[in-house]
Amino acid sequence: MDKKEIQRQRRRKYFIDAAKHILKTKGIDDITVRKVAELAGYSYGTIYNYFKDLNELLWYVVGEIFQDILQFIDNNLDDNNKALEGMKNAYRLYTSYFIDNPNFYRLLFFSQLGKPPEEIEEKIRKPIFAQRQIKLLKQCADEGLIKEEDIERISEILTGMVHGLMLFHFSNKELLSEEEFFKKIEDNIDFILNSKE
Repeated sequence: MDKKEIQRQRRRKYFIDAAKHILKTKGIDDITVRKVAELAGYSYGTIYNYFKDLNELLWYVVGEIFQDILQFIDNNLDDNNKALEGMKNAYRLYTSYFIDNPNFYRLLFFSQLGKPPEEIEEKIRKPIFAQRQIKLLKQCADEGLIKEEDIERISEILTGMVHGLMLFHFSNKELLSEEEFFKKIEDNIDFILNSKE
C-alpha cells in the first residue's frame, strides 16, 4: 500500500469512527453527513470522496461493530469451559454488548441501509459470531448433548430465540432486569439443548 492509499484509509477511518461515536452517544437519528464530517475534522463535502452516501458509511460502521463484538467475546470468553457453559457465556457476552450499546443493535437489526458495499458484504453476510456458535454446537454434539445432524437447526432456533428476546427487551415489551434477561436466555439454551444441568 502506497502513502496515498494509507492516507486515504486513515481518513476513511476518521469518518467511520466519528459516525460510530455519534451512533453510540446519540443514536442513528442524530447521524448526518455534516455532523460526521465536523466530528472527523473535515468539511461535509469531503466525506463524498470516501463514501457514496451516508448509508455506505453506515455499512462500514456495521462492519466495525461486528469486529468489536467478536473482539469483546474473544477477550472475555473462557475456552476451557464445557460446550454448554461456553454457549451460555458466549450469548451472555453477545447480549450484554448490545445492552451496553443499544444504538448499535438498532443500527444492525432495525435500520434499512440498502445493499452493502461489495468490499464488506462477505464480512457482514455470515457474522463471525454465527461461526463461533456452530463451533460451540459441534462441541455440544461431541459431548453428547445434541445430534450432529441437528446443529444447523439448533443454531437457527438459538439465534431466533435470542434476537426475539432482545427485540422485546429493546422495545420495552418485556421489562426484565439484566440478570432476569440473562437467566431467561440460559434457561432457554438448557431447554433447547435438552440439558439436565
